[in-house]
Amino acid sequence: MRKILFLLSLLFCSVASYAGRQTVHLYGFAASFNDSIVYFTDLQTIAQAAIDRNNFLYGREEYSNQLRDYLAAQGYPHATCVTVWATSRAALEKKYQRMRSRYLMLANRRAKKNGTASYTIKYLTPEEFSYTPVAIEKEVQTK
Repeated sequence: MRKILFLLSLLFCSVASYAGRQTVHLYGFAASFNDSIVYFTDLQTIAQAAIDRNNFLYGREEYSNQLRDYLAAQGYPHATCVTVWATSRAALEKKYQRMRSRYLMLANRRAKKNGTASYTIKYLTPEEFSYTPVAIEKEVQTK
């Protein structure tokens, strides 16, 4: 009986943490401490992405892993990848421009100081890389 109650409570907790599906917009950023190349993906839309009850993107580390695996296959190992997301495209565009401006400013500042560009910014088009939706675990889908 105790085992059944324990299993039911685990199932309830996992179901309660799932809030629903929503359209999200996201982009990826990758950099390495061993290289001066940084990558930005285009803004992408994922319909019906899972959002948990704390308003976090479900499986957000998996989205970053998708970018990391793609770059490793392209010969850019050991990249630190970040996936930035928002439910509003306007909010995401603002975040994208802010991060992109920082790297452009740093590259220009260091280029003036050292005479060489410190960062090479590369952009990945959706044809080169696109995110795929992350599947939800079975016990969460039973909601």
